Amino acid sequence: MHFFVVIFAGVILAITPAFVIGDGNFPVPENLAGDVFCHIISSQYFVFTFSKISVAIVMLLAIDRWYAITRPVKYKVGFKRWKVIMYITSVSIVCCVLNWQALIGKKLTLKEGQPLCIRVTLIENQFLSQIYTVAHVALTFLIPVVVSMITFLHLYRVMRRPRYRHAKSSRPKSFNSLLLMCAITALLLAICWMPNQLFYVLSKFCITQFDTPLHHATVVLAMLNSCVNPWIYGATNRNYRKRFTRILCFLKNAEVAPEQTNITAKEGAIRRRNDKKLSNLEPLQKHQE
Repeated sequence: MHFFVVIFAGVILAITPAFVIGDGNFPVPENLAGDVFCHIISSQYFVFTFSKISVAIVMLLAIDRWYAITRPVKYKVGFKRWKVIMYITSVSIVCCVLNWQALIGKKLTLKEGQPLCIRVTLIENQFLSQIYTVAHVALTFLIPVVVSMITFLHLYRVMRRPRYRHAKSSRPKSFNSLLLMCAITALLLAICWMPNQLFYVLSKFCITQFDTPLHHATVVLAMLNSCVNPWIYGATNRNYRKRFTRILCFLKNAEVAPEQTNITAKEGAIRRRNDKKLSNLEPLQKHQE
């Protein structure tokens, strides 16, 4: 799902003014079509909304892996296919709603008879604007990134414990590769988007300004995240690599074998048996000491 969100964001990026095609060279329609264009396309609503959805999905991936490893029984109940779809749909709707200001951030006007999209100030009071911006960035970016980082750090500590090391050989390689893929994706997402979000917050405090080389650099770095994610998937996951081969090389007959990425009942039983063995060995070790 995250892969398709990233691809769709890339397509939207190509047809949004000021990214691939210059803002001044993009034809603005008139009348109702012009209003729709300014509110939805020129406002860059889809670009940044889908980017926020990508951030939220990475957080869901982190939570998914945490439950799969530390709570395998609850994972089977709480992360069934229909529930996962419901989680993704819910966070997507929330991201669309939280980014509402972009829909009315621009309006259609005429300058020398030519239709143009101009930016408007939504909150006149500077203090309220600052509070809103900080809260918006915290809800849509900072909190999901922090949750993802903490989750993966905790998983790293958990998997270094003796019982998880002992059970490592019983897990399929695809399980570990999926965990690695999610962790790298979350880390690069934070690195790519942090400068842009920080720049956005500082602009409300009159520390930075839009349409400067520094601003453009932060936007390029943020958009770069959508470009590198598919390559991360291919480098860390064999299933994705096979699918890339089918897409890039047009090998229609190439078969993609499904990979097991969840903890099965057999693996759960092996883990419980290993835990029981370790618990029986601990009193003996203490007695020997």
